[in-house]
Amino acid sequence: MRWLVGQAFLAPLDRLVGLPEWIDTERYAIAGTIPDGVPVSALPVLMTNLLKDRFRMVSHTEIREMPIYNLVLARSDKRLGPSLKETSAECRAAMEARLAAPQRGASPPSAPTVSGGRASTATTMPSSSTGRQELKI
Repeated sequence: MRWLVGQAFLAPLDRLVGLPEWIDTERYAIAGTIPDGVPVSALPVLMTNLLKDRFRMVSHTEIREMPIYNLVLARSDKRLGPSLKETSAECRAAMEARLAAPQRGASPPSAPTVSGGRASTATTMPSSSTGRQELKI
């Protein structure tokens, strides 16, 4: 259900707040059809309406200040620490392709992905225009 809400609002799952506790434990089989001729860009609106109709979901959006992090080199010689290594050319190309694609809500590994997603290696941190903290590597 959390994934469905994230896709409906095109929001990363970690940006959804105030959801009920059951959202991560209850499971539902949701059946629905998309009318002929509806463009893919209308899917979030259709999913939002489905959630409102079937689950009586009420929502709002708000702007919050959240921390962001800059990864900076802690060593003066600009070398990476012994546990870090640079990514391969293939991994870099895959990341550039992901970053060029429109970003939408992330999905758990077993759920279908509309767009976006998360990886455990060579991933970027979400960007924000507020706050600043440094994480030294």
